[in-house]
Amino acid sequence: MFDFLFKRAAKKNAATVLSTPAAPVAADPRQSARERAASLGADESASVDFLLACEFADARLIAAQTIQSESALRRVLRAMRNTDRRVARLMQARLDVLTSQSQLASATAACTEAAQQLLVEPRLLPNQVSELDRRWAALQPVPESMQNAFHPLRQQLGARLAAQAALQRTLIDAASELDTLRADADSLDLAVLAERFATLESDIVRCRSSAELPTVPRQLLQQCEQAAAALQDRLVVLQRQQQALASRVDLLEQWEAAAPDALDATDLQRQWRDQAALPFADSALEDRLAELLQRVRGVQPAPLAIKPKQPISEPVAAVDHSALHERFMQTLAALTEALTDGALQAATEADRQLRALATVSLSPDETSALASARAELVRLQSWARWGGNISREELQKAAEALSQQSLAVTELAKRVGSLRERWKSLDRSAGPAPKELWQGFDTACTAAYAPVAAHFAELSIARQANAEQLQLLIDKVDAEADSVAQRATPDWKAVAVFCQRCRQQMARIGPIERRAKKRLQADFDIAVARLEMPLATVQARQVSERERLIAEAEALDPAARGALDALKSLQERWQEQARVMPLERQLEQTLWQRFRGARDSVFAQRKQATAVADAQRQINLEIRQALCARLESVAQQNDADGAAVAAEIARQWQQAGLVARGQEASINTRYRKACDAMTARLETERAAKGASLRQAVLHRLALCKRAEQLLLTNRSVGECNLLQQQWEEIGVGQTAIDQTLQRRFERAIGACQAHDTAVENNGAPAVAPDVVAHDYRATLQRNTVLLAREVLRLEIVLSLPSPAADAQERLQLQVDVLRATLAAGQRPVSHAARLQGLFEIAAVSDAALDARVARLAEQLLH
Repeated sequence: MFDFLFKRAAKKNAATVLSTPAAPVAADPRQSARERAASLGADESASVDFLLACEFADARLIAAQTIQSESALRRVLRAMRNTDRRVARLMQARLDVLTSQSQLASATAACTEAAQQLLVEPRLLPNQVSELDRRWAALQPVPESMQNAFHPLRQQLGARLAAQAALQRTLIDAASELDTLRADADSLDLAVLAERFATLESDIVRCRSSAELPTVPRQLLQQCEQAAAALQDRLVVLQRQQQALASRVDLLEQWEAAAPDALDATDLQRQWRDQAALPFADSALEDRLAELLQRVRGVQPAPLAIKPKQPISEPVAAVDHSALHERFMQTLAALTEALTDGALQAATEADRQLRALATVSLSPDETSALASARAELVRLQSWARWGGNISREELQKAAEALSQQSLAVTELAKRVGSLRERWKSLDRSAGPAPKELWQGFDTACTAAYAPVAAHFAELSIARQANAEQLQLLIDKVDAEADSVAQRATPDWKAVAVFCQRCRQQMARIGPIERRAKKRLQADFDIAVARLEMPLATVQARQVSERERLIAEAEALDPAARGALDALKSLQERWQEQARVMPLERQLEQTLWQRFRGARDSVFAQRKQATAVADAQRQINLEIRQALCARLESVAQQNDADGAAVAAEIARQWQQAGLVARGQEASINTRYRKACDAMTARLETERAAKGASLRQAVLHRLALCKRAEQLLLTNRSVGECNLLQQQWEEIGVGQTAIDQTLQRRFERAIGACQAHDTAVENNGAPAVAPDVVAHDYRATLQRNTVLLAREVLRLEIVLSLPSPAADAQERLQLQVDVLRATLAAGQRPVSHAARLQGLFEIAAVSDAALDARVARLAEQLLH
């Protein structure tokens, strides 16, 4: 349709090109920018300035390749974030790399610092090194420079751990070998024993001076020192025994080398007795001594009876005889009283004391009293000896009868012990027993005690087997501890189960000899401690993690949307940690009770909140139902305020809260139906009102046309009043269109009235009214073309068809309309304004033009 415009422009441009002289071809600015960007090289500052000022994306990307520093990257990123996405992504990627490198450098520096701190720690634990290794493994890959700073420290830590393990193994082996040497000391050569003890003692001294001694369990070092002290005491005893034996052997060799006639048997026996005692009887030495004594006695005269040497007492001071006599008489009175009471043992002791005071001078009466008391004592002793023998015979019979009885071992041992105690009491009260009677009683007790002895022998064997079983368990624990220490990431759950099972096996092992049990129990505690100490550290971390989970569960907001998901995640993490690292049963149960309490609290609060929310949703449902009922009622009524009421109901509907999800669809459907009904009613009322308004406007327009037609046909006499009456019946609206029609009608009526006045004067000098009518007729004639052009313009704007005769004019007018539409700052004109402008044009028109105006009015008033 607009081809003629482009054809003219093309011809004009062609003419311009033909008439313009040829200009030189300019260089491509894009290629120049790329070449300049490539020529910047490594100058980062120049690249940043060029990139920020350049308008070509390819050149900016080339310049961005040389930008590496963080400040320049951030500057370019801020400038290119919304301008050039390729450059922005490149800058962001490089910033991410720098950030990750910075974080990696910080983490590796932290690991290196931690390794340095561990090196100076007096007590280095394996779990600390394991944690350090785990942190370092999470940082891979690490630059070689950072690895060169960390690995020497890690090797030193590994050397310290190896030294700790070697130190503990040395002490354990030393303690074990010391106990073995002490047990086998009697069967070993004394020189070998002393040499081995010196070696072990030097090992203990070297361990005591080691820098890793604080990491060794305290009881292990104490055990080694105690075992060394015990072996040293035993070694001293053995050395003394060896010296005593050597002294006797040397003395015996000297005697054997001398002539028999130069020796004296009595002197030899005295010297032999004066030697240090031996812990055991050496039959070979005794035989050699007996043979030597026989040879000496064979060449010597019969030896005189040698009285035993009396101890040489120092001179005694003068004795108080009166005090001795008084003491003698008191003792005699005690003897008499004991004989009267039948206390034989007290009487015998009193008689012994009297014999010690035999030097006291006595009167004849005192001598007679002493003789009678001693005679009574002898009589009581004879009776006691006779009664004691009778009792001993009874005890022997009871001991012989025990062999025939089927008693429990404990009861049998108890009875045999009771019989022997009674025999000893008879020795004290009735004097010593005859040898034959004692041998018979001892044989019967030994025979009766044989099952007990056999039982105790079996118990000893069982205790030895239990000790061996416990030693095997200790070796097993030591092997597991060594294996755990060598693993970077031990399975702590398996370690915990292993320790628990070992404790249970230890409890199931039967009785052991007391001394061996004490030593083995200490070894077992040391071995298990090597596993339980790092395990306790890991369990402490697990307890802290469980406490953190409990705190997170307690801090959850039950009203939050993701509270249940967060709680589920916490419970899954709890279960995962419980599978990986179980705690002691009671502690685990306590922590779980706390976590479950926090979880149940969240559920209870959510349940309570749900109940409150359900109640509130029910209230909201009732409110919405009431609003729907009210809207339905308003939709069925012809209330003038229906639109305002509907708007108020819509506002209240928006303010009403949520309802239950199952009832939301039905109540929303009901509300939409009520809204649709209300909208249909309002649309109907609006359409009716619009039709009425259009009818009134068209009626007014018709009255204006009739008034103008009356003026043009000079037939207004007598009809103006009728038109005014019809206008007043219609009334005047409040819109701008109504006011425009009102002014147009008044001008037309005014012109008609002026014409009527001129006619009534019949050529009288009243000229002014006729002039007014004449001018208005001229205006109507002039506006005919304007009206037709405005009608054509509105038909173009509204895309309505025009008569074929106006096609050329319509085409030209379309160009004007298009230019006016494309003009900058041109505000769009409303339909009411266009119609008001159309109605303001009072012009002479035919029926076709009036029909086109009426069609435009219908279209614009719709």
